[in-house]
Amino acid sequence: MLDETFESAHVLVPSSDINAYTLGRIAQQYIVIACLPESQYGTNNAAIVLTNLIRTFSSVRMALMVGIGGDVPGRTDMRLGDVVVGTRVMQYDMGTISDKGRLKRTAVARVMDLLPGTTVSSLRSRPRAAALPVARGPAGRASPAPWI
Repeated sequence: MLDETFESAHVLVPSSDINAYTLGRIAQQYIVIACLPESQYGTNNAAIVLTNLIRTFSSVRMALMVGIGGDVPGRTDMRLGDVVVGTRVMQYDMGTISDKGRLKRTAVARVMDLLPGTTVSSLRSRPRAAALPVARGPAGRASPAPWI
C-alpha cells in the first residue's frame, strides 16, 4: 500500500497513546496509519484512535477514516473490493423516537471540509482508469480477486 515505509522508533509517542503506528509515504505524501485494536470496533474506539493520532502527530492535515460497510441492493453495481468515497457526513444514530417507536432522523448532512472536498473533486474530474478484468464464477457472478 505504501511506496516506502519508515522506522517509527524515533517518534516520541506519549505514554497515554496506545496506538501502534505505521509510517510511510505514497508519492510525495507522508502517511501515518493506525488501526483499531484487535476485536474492538465502533465510533467511540475510532474516535479514541484518531484523537491519539492527532495528539502524537500534530502536523496531520487530513484524516481518512476507513472501514467496512454493508450494501443495500440498488441500481449501482457494487462489488467486493470497490472503494466508496462519501461526499456528505451524516451522524447515523442521531434522532428521536416517535410515538410509534420508530426512529426519526434529526441529523443534518454536512459537506466535507475544504481539503478533502477539493481532493474528491480533483479525482472526479479525471477520466476513469480502465477497468480491471473480473473473473466470472458460477452463474456469471464476479469472483473475488485472488488476493482477497
